[in-house]
Amino acid sequence: MRQLPTYQDLSGEQQRVYELPLDGTYLVTGPPGTGKTVMALYRAKQYNSEGREVVLLAFNRMLNYFMGEEARRLGLGPTQVIGYTLWLKRLFNDHVPLLPNPKNKWDYDWSEIIRRAPGLPKVSSLVVDEGQDLPQPFYVLARTVSDRLTVFADENQRIFEDQSTIADLRTWMGNCPEYTLTRNYRNPRTIAELAAHFYTGLQTGIPDLPPRGDHEPAIVVKKFGDDVESAQRIVRQASLNKGNADRDIGVFGPDKWAGWVMRHRLEDDTELEMREGRDDQWPDVLQHYFPYQKGKPPAPEILFGLPGVVLTNFFSAKGLEFDTVYLTRLQKLYKKLEDPLTLMLFFVVISRARTTLEFHYSGNGEPEIIQFLRDLPLGTVTFET
Repeated sequence: MRQLPTYQDLSGEQQRVYELPLDGTYLVTGPPGTGKTVMALYRAKQYNSEGREVVLLAFNRMLNYFMGEEARRLGLGPTQVIGYTLWLKRLFNDHVPLLPNPKNKWDYDWSEIIRRAPGLPKVSSLVVDEGQDLPQPFYVLARTVSDRLTVFADENQRIFEDQSTIADLRTWMGNCPEYTLTRNYRNPRTIAELAAHFYTGLQTGIPDLPPRGDHEPAIVVKKFGDDVESAQRIVRQASLNKGNADRDIGVFGPDKWAGWVMRHRLEDDTELEMREGRDDQWPDVLQHYFPYQKGKPPAPEILFGLPGVVLTNFFSAKGLEFDTVYLTRLQKLYKKLEDPLTLMLFFVVISRARTTLEFHYSGNGEPEIIQFLRDLPLGTVTFET
């Protein structure tokens, strides 16, 4: 994550959120790029500076890694910025109630959780980022164990149907005061315009389009002979950036299997090697985050703010941002664009890019997403073969 802006650099709407009273419950909404994660970190810092216990939660472990470096600079400890599942385990001493015959270790019995909630340890202050990721009953628990709750959410990034809509959050949070962020701080105009074509009409809306810059980047769509060629193009860019932590690269595959294929292509067919420590130098600049898989060790912690390549899948990219984003193996995207959830997914991953965006595919024929891009009335998309 880039260094947080100072108070003076915040927009008027961000300053209003910054100045919210520390007591009470608040909902802050905004589309991608409007600074919700920045404001969540600031909110947690404010509680911490006042000597109040605070916990900053996000559902996605990848997002917690992303926030972690800046959180440490703000004086927040590792137990204060944690994943929602770890926090539940902490509340219940590692014995979170599960449904009878649970399908997995996250198949929680929310009725039993809520029944026990009044007897659980109180949390002075609770801040939730990407609040749309959490199930509706979570907010009954949150309001029971904490009198100070601030939730940042974006319905555009609700990419599973069992997650919370903005209307759900309003109801389950007791119709608390709500604030909206609208200004896009992340994307150049060309990328923001492209992302807007994938908007599905949800309540959070799209961010205001930023002004057009003097040197707007081209968006590249590239067909390769195979995934090895795609990986080698990515590494050529990484090589140009080596030693420069301010030019980071995100590589996203459509799903976890595509992510694993790209890991092998990057690790086996280029000079990149897996990073094992913060002091590793080129070519040890590849980091791969993958979702939990039963029977396999958890993914290693991702160290952000370092030169190199961070590889993950579309679903784990929410909340992140990189200078350059590559959307790879698009020939293996089997989800139909007529599905609103697929459009939302592209809205999210496209908006991760701060300066440069490329779409990569290979094989026979043309994926539906590439055909979609060809039909857009944009003069800033370059098609290469």
